[in-house]
Amino acid sequence: MISISRELELRKEESNNVISFLEQYEKREHYLDNNDKLINEILLRTTLKASTIIMLYNSVESTITQCIEKIHSEIINTNVSYSNLNDNIQKLVLMYYESAIANSNDLQEIVTYKQECLQFTNDKMTFNISLKELFKHYSLFSGNLDSKQIKTILNKYGFDFQESQTELKTIKEYRNQLGHGEKSFEEVGRELSVQQIRAMHTNAFRYLEKVIGSVTEYINQKKYQVI
Repeated sequence: MISISRELELRKEESNNVISFLEQYEKREHYLDNNDKLINEILLRTTLKASTIIMLYNSVESTITQCIEKIHSEIINTNVSYSNLNDNIQKLVLMYYESAIANSNDLQEIVTYKQECLQFTNDKMTFNISLKELFKHYSLFSGNLDSKQIKTILNKYGFDFQESQTELKTIKEYRNQLGHGEKSFEEVGRELSVQQIRAMHTNAFRYLEKVIGSVTEYINQKKYQVI
């Protein structure tokens, strides 16, 4: 988890530098006496503000992905059998196999998945599903992460994580509008003040730090196993 925290800190510093630059940029606007220069400055500033939203969302998705990957690798390395997994992860494993079987058109592949599922549920093999493998047949999320969705994802692993953060929903919505072309970078940049973006930054990273702390505790106490 230390490496995840370090990367989060780097992302936090990177986006903070951009926001600090924007804060200084706003002060410059008042001193520009050339109209063309002013227009260019405003265009650059609005584009940078929208770009910061993308940076913030990427930090959210990257951190959550790394945390779940860490949980999977810990369970794999601990050689946990099906009967020793908590109920939530048992259900997740079954959903993975159900989806893998349902989405396959190859008879041999279907039989292989069925055999694996039987062996696993009968404790003849231990958990060996990486997050990358899980995503091939069962997607936990896809570009729509906010605190509500994160809570749902963590619940699938047996977390009782109750933290919520409305700023993540705002970040997600603006990110989707940009990604789907519903709004231009300039439009989003005009809608948001630097103060709003600063608040999003502060609250988003504070929330992600709490997620990392919760995942660290979950792993250390082996909460993926039956208590």
